[in-house]
Amino acid sequence: MRYPSRLLFLALLVCLIANRTVADDGGKSRNRVESSPAVSDFQPDGVWKPKGAMMSGVLLPPPALEAITLTIEDDRYEVTVEGENHSDKGTFTLDESVTPMRMTIRSHSGPNKGKTILAIYEIKGPDAMRVCYDLSGKAFPAEFKSPKGSQRYLVGYRRQAAPQSSEMSFQSIFDGKSLNGWKALDMSYWSLRDGAITGQSTPEHPCTSNQFLVWQGGDVSDFEVKLKFRVTGNGCNSGVQFRSKIRPDGLAVGYQADIYQSGPYLGGVCDEMHSRQGPELLTANGQRTVIDASGKRTATDLGTKATMKPEGEWNEYHITAKGRHITLRINGEVCSELIDEEEGHSDLEGILGLQLRSGQPMTVQFKEIFLKQLSD
Repeated sequence: MRYPSRLLFLALLVCLIANRTVADDGGKSRNRVESSPAVSDFQPDGVWKPKGAMMSGVLLPPPALEAITLTIEDDRYEVTVEGENHSDKGTFTLDESVTPMRMTIRSHSGPNKGKTILAIYEIKGPDAMRVCYDLSGKAFPAEFKSPKGSQRYLVGYRRQAAPQSSEMSFQSIFDGKSLNGWKALDMSYWSLRDGAITGQSTPEHPCTSNQFLVWQGGDVSDFEVKLKFRVTGNGCNSGVQFRSKIRPDGLAVGYQADIYQSGPYLGGVCDEMHSRQGPELLTANGQRTVIDASGKRTATDLGTKATMKPEGEWNEYHITAKGRHITLRINGEVCSELIDEEEGHSDLEGILGLQLRSGQPMTVQFKEIFLKQLSD
């Protein structure tokens, strides 16, 4: 019996996105609720495989489960099914204040895009879990059961051993005490304040040309960057420059992870000082855009958008660039994706920098900046 990939995606994305783990009981007590100790030091990141599952009272065959793989990083997941040409991606939240504990999973792209799945989960150890969810999405299950004729899915999972990898871990590239390792053509706009890199323009010292503070640790190619930012004035217009070049006059040319008060630019990917045909905004907040070799752009809706926190609060930016695929997240939400295949315009390496935008007086701050260089 072949189970449809959509159903397999539903099953896996709910059951593997726990921030804690639950032991698979091998099917011996699938319809019995058990209490289990919390694992406070558990980290969910890694690759997971289903080891046993029951749907509507029927056990799923091993071949169907063996085809499924899920990867978790932070509060995000991606589920793939061998033989399928798509994956399911989304985010999750947990509620540990109730018994049984609950999880809410939201799919942002793939076969389950737009779906919200409600589940309960149980923790028994660092590398296994048991989860039950309702495929209808109407209510959290009350117990770990999958009665015949129901829309309940009960499953156990094991985390796979971590493969050998040459990827570096995240490294801090800002010490919070000085601007060591960072340089701009005109340093008069940049200072250290509140333990953060601070770019500021004032009526007495206006910014008439975009300013960029560049990390001096070398070019980035395939990488991830995580940082916090906050900004006031000038429409909250700023950005993080990456895979770019700095001209002799200090201006940057290349990709920018945009910062703006709201709208399509917030969390979008711009091509700063671009020379290609079409708008500088390559992919907007809430969109996934594919640019083919000829420059044709095709955009689809992600189902999520970035929003800024109230003025004075810190926002989180997470930038991932792997090959020609770029993904931006703000405050945990996937806000834009770009696949850029345009010949002569898809930059694969360059500087990493921070922008102070020209125009009205403004202040932008960046702190807790972490970089992970990715291997091939």
